[in-house]
Amino acid sequence: MCRWFSIFVLPYFVCVIWAQEQEGKNSLTRPIHPRRHKRAEQVHAPVVFKNPFVLWTNDPQCKVVDRIGMACPKKNPHEKTKCIEMHEVCDDHQDCPGGEDEDAHFCMFKKLEDAEIRRIKDEIYVLAQYKGDRAPTYRDIVVSNDVSAPHSSIKQPLRDRIYQTNDALGPLGKSKMYQNAENEEDPNKSVEGSEEESEEEEEEDEEDIAQREADRRATERREEARRRATAAAASAQHAKRRRSYRHLLQLEAANFI
Repeated sequence: MCRWFSIFVLPYFVCVIWAQEQEGKNSLTRPIHPRRHKRAEQVHAPVVFKNPFVLWTNDPQCKVVDRIGMACPKKNPHEKTKCIEMHEVCDDHQDCPGGEDEDAHFCMFKKLEDAEIRRIKDEIYVLAQYKGDRAPTYRDIVVSNDVSAPHSSIKQPLRDRIYQTNDALGPLGKSKMYQNAENEEDPNKSVEGSEEESEEEEEEDEEDIAQREADRRATERREEARRRATAAAASAQHAKRRRSYRHLLQLEAANFI
């Protein structure tokens, strides 16, 4: 009996157990190693937008007369476009199907930006209101002990010992930027005067170039004359040496004969 069991039944049980092991290896419910599971999650990292407003763009399809609308985000590109206006965003009423226009993170940044824009507009409005009062005002001052300085740096007095100054600028009037702006050429200068000055500058540049060219040519001529004199002296010395050597040969030949 044991012999028949080992021949027929035991291989069957072995096949069944092997099949169950294979099914366990290939099943999706098997336990996953924690590190392997973490690596699998890191494959698709969540997309985090630093600026929440990149999700919202002005859509040309939502353009109305004198107004540009915004389109709600689409999960499917073939989905129908849902248009909303700017004042409908973050108004505590869900206008988009998914409620993206009332997202807490999005509305927080939008309200901060709107508050900053309102503050800037208020400052511009105040500056425009008081523009006339903030215009530069001039008053006369009396200079009793004037420091000696060249005439180019002293303004001409309106009357004796009376000069004109700009008090509205405050510390800006003493700054280097304002002084440089004052020392620049007159912006009200005529076009003809500017053209004449540019022509004079061009003529001076041409004269400088011609002078440099003449100096260079004179230097080249002096160098060439010096090289020729050196070559002539060397040639004369070499010729003298040849004559003396030839003379010695002649004397040696005469003595030898």
